[in-house]
Amino acid sequence: MYQAIYATKKPTFELLIDAAGQVYMDLDAFDLIVRNLIDNALKATDQPVHIKITANYSSPEYIEVCFEDNAGGMSSAKMATIQRVFAQPERAQISQNGLGLGLAMIGRFVKRNGGSISVESQEGKGTTFRVMLPAKKGS
Repeated sequence: MYQAIYATKKPTFELLIDAAGQVYMDLDAFDLIVRNLIDNALKATDQPVHIKITANYSSPEYIEVCFEDNAGGMSSAKMATIQRVFAQPERAQISQNGLGLGLAMIGRFVKRNGGSISVESQEGKGTTFRVMLPAKKGS
């Protein structure tokens, strides 16, 4: 599905995952979150993109999964709009201020699975999405 994008954008990936950590979450929802955040980074620029994904315990109850990119970042206004959607995804208005269905779905899936998500961005640099997910008990 992404073969044409990969051929032109030549993305590189860096994965730093704590192998001991396990999250309690719907696998299909997690797959949608990962694919969407990667897809958004690739669409944000015409330059080669580097995406760093890290996952580790932020507390005994939560694992933090971070998606960092160098895809040019976004304005503070757009970042605030996305953060509002993440806070109340059920009230998101699609296609408002460049907001697509994917980010609204990410917000909904994270929230339904007992987690939270936030965004940090520096215009001209890149963006980081921090996804907090419940750790699987006994991990």
